[in-house]
Formats: sequence, C-alpha cells, structure tokens
Amino acid sequence: TTLDSIGDAVISTNLDGQIINMNPVAEKLTGWMQGDAVGKDLVSVLSIVDSITGDPIKNLVSMAVGANEPINIDDNTILVDKDGGECRISDSAAPIRDELGKVVGVVIVFHDVTEQFELREKAKRSACLLYPYDAAEEEASVDIAVTGSVKQQNRKHNKTTIRRSTKMRG
Repeated sequence: TTLDSIGDAVISTNLDGQIINMNPVAEKLTGWMQGDAVGKDLVSVLSIVDSITGDPIKNLVSMAVGANEPINIDDNTILVDKDGGECRISDSAAPIRDELGKVVGVVIVFHDVTEQFELREKAKRSACLLYPYDAAEEEASVDIAVTGSVKQQNRKHNKTTIRRSTKMRG
C-alpha cells in the first residue's frame, strides 16, 4: 500500500487515541509490530519526551484535535522505543476527517533526525574550537551551518566575516 512505501513513520489513531494503523517505518522506530500495537493507546506505543526537560510530550491526539489543524512538535523530541532505545525525531500530527469534514482520528508522521542533529551539534562544537567566543565582546555572535561555514558578526563594528573550514575538528 501507499503507507508502506512512505519513508516517514506513520501512525493513525481514532479519536480515543487508539492505534488503527502503522507503517513499517513506524514499526522500526517504535519497536512495536502493527499487530501488537493496533488497539493500544498511542502514548503507550509512541513514547516521546522533551530532550531538554525529560518530560513526556502531551497527548498528540488531543493536541491535534484541539488545534483542529496540523501541528508540528518541537524539534527537541526524543522517541523512546519499546526496548528503551532512543532517537531524535521530527514529528507532526493532523486531524483525519471523514467525507463530511468531521474529525474521526489523527495521523502522526515522524522521522529519525538523530544523524542531522549530531552533525549540527558537531558543527557547533567545531566552530567554537575554531573561533572561540570572546566573552569581553558582548556584541559578537556566531551562526553555524552544518556545511561548516561560520558567519561571525560584530554588530559593534558593523562587520561580518564568513570563514569556511575545510577540516572540521571535534
């Protein structure tokens, strides 16, 4: 089916938050097989927490239904799989509507962004090693791109310098 061919994880629920369907990518990321997950409450299968606070993310079903439109979840989201493994995810949830426009459930779409997050963090660390922040220069800021470019701005002197590193450290 189409859902089985999508590269993102997809889980659909009814209005009570019980899982109706999930694709193979969702099975892989959550550690739950569809046959075992169908009928279970979404929060017991899709265990997600805020990476900064460690707090569980609120019920995506009620959030999407309450918003009455698609919602994106904060990028600081960690999925804890059935066996306790963790990965960073980017996710969204949207109401599912019937032919009359009535909300009948929610679809959650998510994908693993662990590698992108680690690359971004490595680029930040490398930029800090290459161009340490001068605490005495309050107006300086460093913007880092995953490409390894470092844009250093000094608003006090209205000067922008872009440096490109050919070799990243860290």
